Amino acid sequence: KARAEGLSGSTTISSSYTGVPLSESHFIVLQDTAAGQSRNLRVTPAYNYSSSLGEIRNFNLIVKSNSPPSVQVTSPGVATVAGTINVMAAASDPDGISPYNDSIASVSFQYASSPYSAWFNIGNGALASGAPASGVWSASWNTLLVPVGSGYKVRAIASDTIGAVVMAESGLFSIVH
Repeated sequence: KARAEGLSGSTTISSSYTGVPLSESHFIVLQDTAAGQSRNLRVTPAYNYSSSLGEIRNFNLIVKSNSPPSVQVTSPGVATVAGTINVMAAASDPDGISPYNDSIASVSFQYASSPYSAWFNIGNGALASGAPASGVWSASWNTLLVPVGSGYKVRAIASDTIGAVVMAESGLFSIVH
């Protein structure tokens, strides 16, 4: 954590500026101490920050490693599915609290059948309940477009606003028409 004064326009925030070696897995939280606001900045080894808020005179600069999100497929949770169903996943990000405000950016869904070598897109999920930092994401899937059979799985792929990606798979289920 560094405290500094006078950031405006375009400033290069780098390892020499923060005193901390920076990598793609880090992000910077810029806290405007006068206004009580914070902004997340994704870090590259030399990051150019351009303030759209005008000059920020007093601020705290926090460099933090990004913690990956977590995701768990919650539906389908049954042995057999038919017709159009909602596939669902609970996703959360441990950095999704102030002042870091990193949260889930997206959850997408795929399906596969044994031997699980090829995964097919179901679609992008929408936040069904909760908040982006911790919520349930859902997508509609018409299983009538998929061959009848057993040994199917659904996979949820969650990414956070900093760029970390995680996956989780459902248990096995069958599709009937």
